[in-house]
This record gives sequence, C-alpha cells and structure tokens, in this order.
Amino acid sequence: MINHIIDALIKSLTNYFRDEKYPIYTDNVEQGLKKPCFFIFSLNGNQKRKFGNRYEQYYPFLIQYLPQDESEPNIECAEIISVLFECLEQLILSDGSIIQTFEIDCNVVNGVLNCTFGYFIPVRRVKEEVLMMKQKLKGDVNNGWQKRKNRNWK
Repeated sequence: MINHIIDALIKSLTNYFRDEKYPIYTDNVEQGLKKPCFFIFSLNGNQKRKFGNRYEQYYPFLIQYLPQDESEPNIECAEIISVLFECLEQLILSDGSIIQTFEIDCNVVNGVLNCTFGYFIPVRRVKEEVLMMKQKLKGDVNNGWQKRKNRNWK
C-alpha cells in the first residue's frame, strides 16, 4: 500500500508543479542532487482494530522541499506550502480509490521545507474459508476390484 501511495504522491506533485519540473526523490541522493527538488519519505505507520474484521491503517509521510535560493528560502518555501496544501489533500491511487489527509503540518528548518501528513485507510479483512469437496465413490467393490456402473464387467 505504501508504494501505491508514494506513486500517487509523485503523480500529484508532478501534476501540480508541471511547469517547474522539480526532481522528486524517494531515496537519499549522495551525488547529482538538482535543486530545487522534493524528497518523499515514508514514516512509521500503524494499524488499529476497530470492530470485528475492520481495521484502520495510518500511513504517515514527510515531504521535504529544498529551494533553489538558499539566501532567502522562506519566500520560495511559502509559495510551495500553499500549493502543497491543495496537492496533498486528496490522492487518487492506481486502483481508482481516493484517500484524503486531514492534517498537514509544514515548517521551514535550516532553509528546508518539511511537510508531515498522513492518510487513514479503512481496511476490512475477509477470512478465507477452505471448502472441502466431498467425493463419493460410485460403484461397488467385488473381490478387490471396483465395479463401475457405466461399464459392463464380465
């Protein structure tokens, strides 16, 4: 599920920032980092049981934005924040389902924009029942040999 959400996040960021074409990274980059860019990190999720076979899974994320202008990053980050609020609020996953976030926290620390948010996903688990088919042997046993009804045995 996390990979589906990350794919939807990348698609949403790409659509909202279509003109700028910011690189979007999902892993640490040691060489060749191109600014401005986004990083997407999955944080520790959790699951809570609700009723019976119903659960609620929470998938938290962190998106970091590294601005181009390091001398005045707050101005650039403020513009990005307003777009991220709209961009992250609702995602369409690859299977067509829609998920929403209810809280997005953004702050600028040391010239880097950090936005934390998460998605609650309701889950219903269906128990798989193994149905055993009963097989009946049609016929009679005579002297260790099976007599079948549809054949003429002499």
